[in-house]
Amino acid sequence: MSKDLYDLARRADYQLSVSGSTASKLEEATRAINQGFSACMTDREPLLSKSRKWGTYHLANLLFALYLRQKAYNMCNSMIRAIKASELPALDRFPMSDQVSFRYYRGMLAFQGENFAAAKEDLLFALEHCNCDAYRNKTRVLVLLAPIMMLEGRMPQSRLLRRYPSIKELYGGLVKAAITGDLRLFDEILLAKEQKLVSLGTYMAVEHVRRVAVRQLLHKIYLIDGKNSRISFARFQAGFGAAGLGCMSLLEIESILADMVSAGYIKGYLSHEHGVAVLSKQQPFPPIKSVPPATK
Repeated sequence: MSKDLYDLARRADYQLSVSGSTASKLEEATRAINQGFSACMTDREPLLSKSRKWGTYHLANLLFALYLRQKAYNMCNSMIRAIKASELPALDRFPMSDQVSFRYYRGMLAFQGENFAAAKEDLLFALEHCNCDAYRNKTRVLVLLAPIMMLEGRMPQSRLLRRYPSIKELYGGLVKAAITGDLRLFDEILLAKEQKLVSLGTYMAVEHVRRVAVRQLLHKIYLIDGKNSRISFARFQAGFGAAGLGCMSLLEIESILADMVSAGYIKGYLSHEHGVAVLSKQQPFPPIKSVPPATK
């Protein structure tokens, strides 16, 4: 009944908007379904097999869909906190469909908050346990999961990109640019896809992936310079210029290097006085997988 109410409210609002009237049926449906959600979550039936609590996650997932349509993100987070504080059976005792949907929504909210570690855990679960025939749902998960994996240096494999052409179209060029350290190409693609990425809510995460491209470019310069442990800012400046990034000031180069050291992409320190980056003699460029992704 709640699912039917959600579908009817969505259709009613569409008809109202077409006719020029105020669309408000989704809000009414939200209030009704929220009452059902509260009744399930707080049910005091002592016999668990007869408890309404088993409907909690199903209604929570409907509410997620409603709140997200209304951009009520604070309500989504409030609902997650309420569930966490409740005395519900463990999530893994609920139907798998409820588990997958709930963890997808929770992962999406963590992604939006740039808590990528938590988002990765939930989104991976949703991807691995999603119905094998649910191609569209898996694509929705991958839209969010791919940038997180890219941040860890785990670029989408060609087999996955072939299976999901929309993911390849969205991230394929960025993946290639990040791996090769082609920072100019990365910036060009990011600018061209900015509107699409913003609409999907993934722009900020992909912008973080830019650091991977910067790291790869700096590593190339390090290799070309003969793996010296002391490299002048001017040398890096020349390398960025050769990569087609124009004439960058030494201050900009120093700022980039400082960010890379701070984020853990480079091991070493900077000598502002001498204009030199002093790199660790042991693994100055740690594997990207070992660098923790940005979190809030």
